[in-house]
Amino acid sequence: MEPEEAIFTRRSVRSYLPEKLDDGTMEKIEGWIRDAKRLTSDPFEYDYLGPEEIKTLMKWRAPHYLAVYSKDDMMSGVNVGFVFQQVDLMMQSNGLGSCWLGMAKPAAPKSHGRLKWGVSMSFGKPDGYPEVDKGADRKPLSEISDVADPRLEPARLAPSAVNSQTWHFKKNGDGFDLYYKPKVLKIPGITYWNYNDLGICLAHLYVSHPDTFAFERDGRDEKRYVGTVRIRRSERTYLK
Repeated sequence: MEPEEAIFTRRSVRSYLPEKLDDGTMEKIEGWIRDAKRLTSDPFEYDYLGPEEIKTLMKWRAPHYLAVYSKDDMMSGVNVGFVFQQVDLMMQSNGLGSCWLGMAKPAAPKSHGRLKWGVSMSFGKPDGYPEVDKGADRKPLSEISDVADPRLEPARLAPSAVNSQTWHFKKNGDGFDLYYKPKVLKIPGITYWNYNDLGICLAHLYVSHPDTFAFERDGRDEKRYVGTVRIRRSERTYLK
């Protein structure tokens, strides 16, 4: 399976086999992180952790976790989401399970200078698969964009914290302006995770249009403006 196909079949896996991945697979994952396209130059760091190094109230555990550190501003969070969703899709297209986790933090966060822990990702061999989420719980295109452009279908299917989908696209010439539309949710850390979600959404657009995807910020001082996306039209049809 190709990463683009995984956009339409991915699951948030919460049941894993206990055995750790072999060294060769871990090296592949490290390569996927290293080779993932960066959206911005904002710095981030990450650590590989075992289940005993994670603090969470969730009853299930995975054999591996990625703990990601960055600054807490919007574009730092967006960049983290953009990079690690590419990794998520690579994992799932290669038979591994993965899940974004906001409420699973390092029991003893490591020092990465001014960068702070922001989000984690579990991964490993899945113990079976949940049913594929075909988008039944996702908003229709008409609610995430002012135009029903089929190029945005991969963005519509992107996972998000508590399925909040806090993004909105506005047509702008041959591109789309992306805006942050937060929901009022009294959950500690939710703002940063929403920033991650914006990057996850953009990663789906990049992976589905790798040769034509372009992202820029034009310097406008407009509240909630994230950036402008351009993706050339193709013969692909995502709407069924």
